[in-house]
Amino acid sequence: MSTVPSSWPPGPGDPSALEAVYREVLGWPVAHRPTDDAGDAGDVQLGVVCGLFDAVVVPSVVADLLTRIAPDGAAAPVMAVDAEWTALLVRPGTGHRMVRCGGEVLTGPEQWMALPPTGGRRWLVPPWHPDRPEPLPLSFYGPSPGTRPPAGARRLGRRGCRGRFLTLGRRPS
Repeated sequence: MSTVPSSWPPGPGDPSALEAVYREVLGWPVAHRPTDDAGDAGDVQLGVVCGLFDAVVVPSVVADLLTRIAPDGAAAPVMAVDAEWTALLVRPGTGHRMVRCGGEVLTGPEQWMALPPTGGRRWLVPPWHPDRPEPLPLSFYGPSPGTRPPAGARRLGRRGCRGRFLTLGRRPS
């Protein structure tokens, strides 16, 4: 039985509708985890591992510029993490291309990303089609054949925040 909302698109403040869309429309293996913040004891967050996409966290001003110059003209899914930071969802293995602009890359199954409406996060451009229950393609900065990430880009994403920035809302160090 489908739990995708009958009225489309889902409301930004309806956690059960959003979870159904993440699971049934996008095919994301979402899960609930307890928060690590001491002040939020007992709270849980809805999230997903970054195996089906890379999440590139950049200052919001940079994200605004990058979405205006997308090479293929496609709208990338964009999530406001907080007032200063934004996450762009791109094809798996391509986030390293944006590290040069001051970004942090969350990639692979060991990286966790909290999803809206957790912690006040919200979609600026949701990862689904606005008129029908279909996923948006992740074509923003798509891969070129034979492209390999610079060694430093991989280390930054894995050593830097280990997914804690998007999970806890902390800035990358």
